[in-house]
Amino acid sequence: MKKYAFTIAAVAVFAALLAFVLLNKKDKEEPPAPDQFFTVLEFVREDLHRFEIVEYAAAQALNDQSGAVIPVASRVALERAKDGSWTVAEPGPPRADKAAVDTFLYNFAALQVERKVEDNPGDLDKYGLAHPHYQVKAVMKDKKQHIVHIGALNELANGYYLKVVGKKPVYIIPRNYLDTVFDAQRLIDKSLVSLDPQESFVSATLQAGDIRAECRKEKDQWTLSQGAAAQDCNYIGTGLFDALLDARFTDWFPPDSLPETKQELGLAPGRIHAHAVTDRDTVIELSIGKQVMDKVFVENVTRGEIYLAPAAVEQDIRDLLVEQGAE
Repeated sequence: MKKYAFTIAAVAVFAALLAFVLLNKKDKEEPPAPDQFFTVLEFVREDLHRFEIVEYAAAQALNDQSGAVIPVASRVALERAKDGSWTVAEPGPPRADKAAVDTFLYNFAALQVERKVEDNPGDLDKYGLAHPHYQVKAVMKDKKQHIVHIGALNELANGYYLKVVGKKPVYIIPRNYLDTVFDAQRLIDKSLVSLDPQESFVSATLQAGDIRAECRKEKDQWTLSQGAAAQDCNYIGTGLFDALLDARFTDWFPPDSLPETKQELGLAPGRIHAHAVTDRDTVIELSIGKQVMDKVFVENVTRGEIYLAPAAVEQDIRDLLVEQGAE
């Protein structure tokens, strides 16, 4: 047994040394990966005058060597007003969603990405950047411009190729940026009416054909003026406020581009008409016209604007009359 003692001891020592070397090697080869971000664009938000997000039509994805102008699928542009607020310059309506704009500016004014693909690419077409899918442009007060191009999707990296105009490197930006930060439609306030949740109606009038309910609120009590049972006026007043507070449109028509006349759209007169006043003297007046598929034409009479909205908007308002037994 003694003749094996030295061998066993040597093997044990060798194993211990090998384990030590391997552990130290692993520590050196697999350190915790530090978070690394590349700042690809940076400017002072307060100096921004205008920005726009352009989505190009599907033709841009082709390797078009003709030099032809790539058609624009959609363009949303916002400009800063004198009071510092943002308004929609293209395509309208003019109201911007403040929270969405703040989120966009917070991210775009100090744009960071986690991955650089190539420092000096010779071929932008393989990244979809010769004819970019999207363009985001910021115009400063001093007329200086910052332009970012977004190209093809890299499925493996779950992100889009990105390049700043005037700079060489190509980066990858997370895929969800196009669904959140750079989603131009989120920047538009699509509320059918302008209401503050802290407001409340002090009068509400609904009419659908020959059915009409006029209600007034005095000293926190709703009373009937015409048409409906008095005990239902609280239901009508509060229900109409809640329905309109949540109502959103999907499409907007400039006054000079209506698909048909107001009469043909069922808006003159409307199939349903709503008029209300809040405790802050905000006047709300809507007409709901004909239904097309799962949408209805709606005119905000106060604003002088016409939209397409989900048909559920009409149903929510009509139910305020139907449920009280007026039909």
